[in-house]
Amino acid sequence: MKKSLVILLVILLSHLLYAGAIISNFVAKKGTNQVELQWTASKEKDLKEYQVFRSRDNISYECVKCLQAELETSGESSHTYTFIDNTVFKSPSERTFYYKLKMVENNGTVLEYDLVVQATPAISAVRHTWGSIKAMFR
Repeated sequence: MKKSLVILLVILLSHLLYAGAIISNFVAKKGTNQVELQWTASKEKDLKEYQVFRSRDNISYECVKCLQAELETSGESSHTYTFIDNTVFKSPSERTFYYKLKMVENNGTVLEYDLVVQATPAISAVRHTWGSIKAMFR
């Protein structure tokens, strides 16, 4: 039992050491006609960007934003990032949105953060109706 625990700890630590960043907090806050995502990252090393992915069914995801990482040369300090998804009103029916993060390193390696967050924003009737009217003329 003790040996397997040590092996698991070594695997976990090696993953954290070689990851593009350590994300300590990832939350989704619902709003009116928007969802605000916020995450805190530290130990950013050789990181090119963060990619925000959104889904309505927690199965199929699409990239909604790529954020250039604001990196310190030491990579030791932590940064808090915010992304506001203000296109949620375009959703026809299901209004629960799922989000996940991916990190892209400078060498092109893509690392996916395991945690998926969700939010169900309030959609104003005016915005929803306008979206429906525009959809009729497409």
